[in-house]
Amino acid sequence: MKKFLLGFLIFYLFYAAGISVYLLNLEPGHVPAEYAGTSADPKQFMTEKEIEEAHHLDIIHYFTFFLQTPLDVVLVLFLMTISVKFRNRATARFRRSFWQIGYYYFFLSTALTLLYLPLAFFQPFSFLANWSPAPVS
Repeated sequence: MKKFLLGFLIFYLFYAAGISVYLLNLEPGHVPAEYAGTSADPKQFMTEKEIEEAHHLDIIHYFTFFLQTPLDVVLVLFLMTISVKFRNRATARFRRSFWQIGYYYFFLSTALTLLYLPLAFFQPFSFLANWSPAPVS
């Protein structure tokens, strides 16, 4: 298990570095030539500053998405092992199933919260990146 975690950590760091290099090299407001000057071109309805701000928010959104995906795979494997441990502790401590379920749920949800807290911190930024004003008539 330690070899797997070490291998995953090394892979994850290289993966994060690769995604970072790719995302930081994206050109803000880039539109293919056939769409330049049309209504799909952000330069038609946004200022350069707005395009830059939207680009920065998009980078945060993309970065959190691409980092969360491989983390979810390892999280499922981790939860399969830790879930059994939480269940065994709950059955050893309590006789009634009500308390067992409460104990199990509390510790499992706490573990999930601690695992996803760093990525959830950036979620408000990704909301702003997807927000668009209502069309004015």
